[in-house]
Amino acid sequence: MTFLSDIIAFETVMVAILIPLSIEIISRISERYNSEVLIYVFQKHWGYKILFPLLLFNLVVLIILKFFMTKEYTNSLVWKIIAWIMLFIFIIIAIIVGLVINRIIKFVSDPKYVLDQLYQNVKKNLE
Repeated sequence: MTFLSDIIAFETVMVAILIPLSIEIISRISERYNSEVLIYVFQKHWGYKILFPLLLFNLVVLIILKFFMTKEYTNSLVWKIIAWIMLFIFIIIAIIVGLVINRIIKFVSDPKYVLDQLYQNVKKNLE
């Protein structure tokens, strides 16, 4: 059951780092390119849209499990299935965090990537 505490701590750190980082990056993008469209493109990315709700949902579930599980219940098959599901969701969250951070780095450091994103947005809106 200690792995629940580890996952809770790790996900809390992710939330604490990613929310201010995202706000900072969005303001930098806005200042650098003077474009509201870029902010829209950045925020509409599927990884960015699902990451925070998934993190918060998983944190709530993990905290509930941590505080409401009794010792005799942790030996049951149901507990083992729930634990594997939580571990699987944690791995998915870690992958999405990596993708979002990679995208943040590209937005900040690669103007060609930013232009490509704008072009894709225009192309998508024209279709």
